[in-house]
Amino acid sequence: MGSPRGAWTGRTELHCAVFRTTWDYFDRFSEFCTWIDHAAALTRLYNPPAMVRWNMDKHYLVDFARMGIPVVASHILTNAAGRAGRERLGGGGDQALCI
Repeated sequence: MGSPRGAWTGRTELHCAVFRTTWDYFDRFSEFCTWIDHAAALTRLYNPPAMVRWNMDKHYLVDFARMGIPVVASHILTNAAGRAGRERLGGGGDQALCI
């Protein structure tokens, strides 16, 4: 979607497609979600749209933990948490968090 090499505008001669790496979906979230539906209508996606959407929302880490699958300690912050959320996690408000 974001790179000329990876630009795919609906090549219907493809029998299937696999998501490998999406670098900018979080900056273009709505556009990417629309593209997923468009691509799925044109060809078979080995990464089903529902699975891609589930993976885009990092709450899946919480789902894994509930299933007993070990995950790195994770804290889910909403956009509304902003600076206060970073401070609560010990980031001091100005330090970067690993996302």
